[in-house]
Amino acid sequence: MPTVRRKVKTIRIRIPDDWHCHLRELLLLYFVLRHSLEGGFWGRMLVMPNTKKPILDYKDAEGYERQVDDYLKRLPFEVPKTLKFVMTIQITPKTTPEMVYAAYRAGVRVAKVYPRDVTTNSKNGIRWYKRIYPALRAAEECGMYVCFHGEHPSLSVPGNKKSFEFLEKILAPILIEFPNLKVTLEHISTAHAVDFVRYWYKQRGNILATITAHHLYLTQGDVSGYTRRSDFKGHSECVCKPMIEWDDDREAIQEAATSGEPCFAYGGDNAVHTDEAKYCVGCACGVFNASVALAVVVSVFEKRRALRRLNFFLSEAGARHYGFPIINKFLTMEKRKWKVPKRYDVDGSKNFVVPMCAGWWLSWKLKTQLKKKTA
Repeated sequence: MPTVRRKVKTIRIRIPDDWHCHLRELLLLYFVLRHSLEGGFWGRMLVMPNTKKPILDYKDAEGYERQVDDYLKRLPFEVPKTLKFVMTIQITPKTTPEMVYAAYRAGVRVAKVYPRDVTTNSKNGIRWYKRIYPALRAAEECGMYVCFHGEHPSLSVPGNKKSFEFLEKILAPILIEFPNLKVTLEHISTAHAVDFVRYWYKQRGNILATITAHHLYLTQGDVSGYTRRSDFKGHSECVCKPMIEWDDDREAIQEAATSGEPCFAYGGDNAVHTDEAKYCVGCACGVFNASVALAVVVSVFEKRRALRRLNFFLSEAGARHYGFPIINKFLTMEKRKWKVPKRYDVDGSKNFVVPMCAGWWLSWKLKTQLKKKTA
């Protein structure tokens, strides 16, 4: 349980995990690693496989992990020993049971399923989910966890109904067909998704929903420019999939995150795009939140008087679901107003990234600092 010191206004939190992270490639890989660690994510990072060259089997996963390790060595600070990358493979219509078994034997314990053409780099995603039932059967048999982006791929289903239709028409039949499959429903965004996960957790236990900082903190009013803090302007840096919903859905998401229930955990979906991809015709979907995530999560828990459950959401529920030990090391957050930078330059390029809450004042900030490397 976080402890609050009344005079200095600090809280001590267990090192958090991020159970949904896009590390990207090349210069952006360095950028994401740097800002994720500077933002306090020193625990496990579940690495998404929808890179430009998708991670489809264990050899791809091993190759990408080597890239990540290479860029990690270039960082200007010492990497926390608690950091661990949890690699994944992508399940596509071409994934065979043998590929699933081979990945599991090689140490890859998590797979990811994308709906086709719904999100970034999902051209090889799924349109007809029964085509991947053999791969899901293999995952169930060997104990591999399977993460789902929960939106329906059909063009006939409008955006505001994609979550509902996916859960009722696609995921519910999967949960019935594969009762022992370990499932993660990622970045839930609606009250219906909260109820869905609660129901199925009571039925079978082996399901987790991850919640992002942006779905926890923002509303569609903030994105579209209908709120005072948005300055009544639209914010393309917060356009994402699934979309950030309105107030009632955010209320349900906040209630779930702060409930202390084991079926809800933090998964940032930290998805970096540069200005070229964000400020253009047809902007990319994804939110860069690593630099502000802990600050906004703590503020939500404080406002809801649930700081005693903060560690469980950030550091325990996800670890228990994925079978990892709880990290017994801590960071310190201090209550101090600070203004979020309007942009972060990408080292080695002319590009920049606009963070979530750019230009806004936040009330909590990470106090614990990384140690700089000595020459």
